[in-house]
Amino acid sequence: MKIAVDGMGGDYAPQAIVEGAVLAAQEHNADIILVGDEARLARELDRLQAHHLPIIHLPCRRSEFTWKKRLGWRSAKAVFL
Repeated sequence: MKIAVDGMGGDYAPQAIVEGAVLAAQEHNADIILVGDEARLARELDRLQAHHLPIIHLPCRRSEFTWKKRLGWRSAKAVFL
């Protein structure tokens, strides 16, 4: 199962969100995709030396349909951590 994480949401985003996503991917072997501002998310991944998480550039919040379309999903629901 793919888990899309809104990397730009939260009080300490993107730092805290990316740290949590990297930890979840490592500890639970989760297939996590970061969604948000690609440049900012990539800087956080560089800082953590965790280049294995894919990023989908989506600079602002969009409808669930747009998220699914960008991820190539038709009926699956995205899960945001």
